[in-house]
Amino acid sequence: MKEEEFRSNRAPSGFDRLEMSRALSSFRLWDRVFVKDELNSTSDFLRDSLGPAPGVIVVARRQRKGRGKRGRKWYSPPGGLWLSFSILSPDPGWLGAVRLIALKSIRDALGSFGLEAEIRFPNDLFLEGKKVAGVLLETCGRCCIVGLGVNVNNDPDLLPDELMGKVSSASAVLDEPLPLELVAGRFLADFEVKYLGFKKKFLRPDAEVSL
Repeated sequence: MKEEEFRSNRAPSGFDRLEMSRALSSFRLWDRVFVKDELNSTSDFLRDSLGPAPGVIVVARRQRKGRGKRGRKWYSPPGGLWLSFSILSPDPGWLGAVRLIALKSIRDALGSFGLEAEIRFPNDLFLEGKKVAGVLLETCGRCCIVGLGVNVNNDPDLLPDELMGKVSSASAVLDEPLPLELVAGRFLADFEVKYLGFKKKFLRPDAEVSL
């Protein structure tokens, strides 16, 4: 894994450089990671500034123009996990499975901290009845870009009034913060295992999916 945009042990996003390196060094799907202080969108940066090329991870401390399904604004203040990555585009018939794998992987990553999140199709994850995460996929050339937004340590009480009572965060439920790089590392590790297992098992896009 090639590290880029790291200038100290703790990058601007709050990610610990050494911990991130340990978490990513053995992965097979990715070989570059960018950690930025602020971006309009991690997916836009990956697509417009990096090619896009497969095998890249982009993390931002804050997004100015994060978006969810149907182009809706996704508020992305410091403290959340705002991450996108690219992989070689699978067969178009597999894109729904890729989204499901991503949702299950962030659910299981949060579960490793004792949180019981619920998948709500097609894009969201809820915690105690409130939205905590979302996944957005797009294809560009030979790449599939998976964008992930997770409310980890950001305070849901500081979100706009229209979101009050509808959004939560992992730290609000646990009453303690979580290391963002650890959440990211567990998510990525779980995604890689599930995705590579899926590719090995299902050779046809119309095959029955059981993850």
